[in-house]
Formats: sequence, structure tokens, C-alpha cells
Amino acid sequence: MTKKNTLKLAALGFALVCLLVCAAGALVACNQEPQKRGEFYTLQEAYDAGLLTTDDLKSIACYLNGDENTDGFIPAPKVPAELSSETEQAIKETRAYDLRHR
Repeated sequence: MTKKNTLKLAALGFALVCLLVCAAGALVACNQEPQKRGEFYTLQEAYDAGLLTTDDLKSIACYLNGDENTDGFIPAPKVPAELSSETEQAIKETRAYDLRHR
């Protein structure tokens, strides 16, 4: 076998290895579907299931409406004040999962 043929075979082998690595990477990336980590409820569903009280609903309304017209009601403090980035990501992944599996 000549040196030229050996170089061609080596280049072809290298190209095939690169192609297989790229294909494997693409397949692995496709399997990284968001994971479901909880359930989404409407406010009505959460209230009916006993997950929210009337005061919880009033607090939510106060925060959404900018604390206007509370008629003396003091909303519960937000705990935590802000969601962690991990919790925010988990919510997004769960919602994406739900939308894909309706």
C-alpha cells in the first residue's frame, strides 16, 4: 500500500469517527427532555383541593393588583420573596413537559 493510500484511509477513518461522535452527541441531546417535577393547578383547582385558602387567594390578588383596594386586608408575605433559579427552571421544565404531553 502506498503512502498516499494510507493517508486517504487514515483521513476516511478520522472522518468516520468524527461523524459517529457527532451523531452520538446529537442523539444524546435529543433525549434531554424536560422532566416533570410537579403539577400545575388553576387557582380554582388548588382552592377546591384545599391547597389554597381564601386568605391565600386574597394575598395573590393583592400582589397581582399592586396592593390596591385591599379593604384593610394585609397580604401574607411572599416566602420566599423570589424563587431560586433552580425552582424557576423546574417550573419551566414541568410546564414544557405538560405542554408536550397533553
